[in-house]
Amino acid sequence: MEYELLKQLIRQSIILNEDAEADIQDLETLMASEKTLVPGLNKLNRWDDFPGSAPLSGRTGVGPGEDRLAEILGGIVQGQAESFDLDIPEGPLAGKWEVKAPDTSSEIRPGTEGITAFGPINKVLRIALDELIEFLSTEGIDDIAKAAEAKGLMDKIKKFMSDPMSKSGKTNADLIQSGEITSARFKEMINTLKDVSKLVEKLKGESLNVNVAGKDYSVKPADMLKISKLLGMTEEEVKSTLGGTLETAKALMALNSKIFENPEILDQAWNKTISADSVFDLTGIILVTPEGFMMLRHPYGDKIKFSRVSQGKPKFKTPIKGMGKL
Repeated sequence: MEYELLKQLIRQSIILNEDAEADIQDLETLMASEKTLVPGLNKLNRWDDFPGSAPLSGRTGVGPGEDRLAEILGGIVQGQAESFDLDIPEGPLAGKWEVKAPDTSSEIRPGTEGITAFGPINKVLRIALDELIEFLSTEGIDDIAKAAEAKGLMDKIKKFMSDPMSKSGKTNADLIQSGEITSARFKEMINTLKDVSKLVEKLKGESLNVNVAGKDYSVKPADMLKISKLLGMTEEEVKSTLGGTLETAKALMALNSKIFENPEILDQAWNKTISADSVFDLTGIILVTPEGFMMLRHPYGDKIKFSRVSQGKPKFKTPIKGMGKL
């Protein structure tokens, strides 16, 4: 509308000017060129379509494509001063943007904050697996499970922990502890933790009635074993109190992690950590390749999806594939 009005004004203000038509043509050319300078969202914008002289390669503290994008978009490169890469102060694309170069598998890693957020989950998983390995190595554990009519649960847990899952012979436990976790493997891990939780309930057995300092208490054998250590009870006193439940109580002492009681806590933390909207909680992400760049606004929907954890760091799938260094 404004453009048409401007054309009319030019026609009216230049009477019998033989260059009037040329002026209008120049205006149309200018307007068309300005339109091409606005990058589109959710599509690959080619570098060649935008004027710019800044190098595409990165520099110390600045990632690939950031300097060129700042030139094109009127943004400010943040370097290592902020958790995001590019600040666009004004215009339709104003906001804080993360700039990422997908690898040849179309995957990207989050910045320091996203990796740091995943650290606690890795730690919890490693501790839980260490405790489970110790529990399963308890002498006579299969007989203990069989006596509690829990052989089926024990078999499922052992299968997850000991079956080779790679050509190198590594098990699920090996892969998780080394920071190699797919969504499917994590789901299996959660199901295994739920099985451990059910097994623990079966092994806890009936409560014991004990008298401590003249007071009667009803406690589970495993809890009584912990209490006995705090009270400094002798081994004979412990054996007398726990009787045939002593070996089971000793085995359960290995499982101290809270996630054995409620695996859902870990599941909820995982789902938040692998959410692209949570990890990349900014105006959006700009994906850069040697050919061009793609701007994706938050929320990302299916455009940015969790792929896997590799070397203890989460990776996310993107719509475009990288083609090597910029």
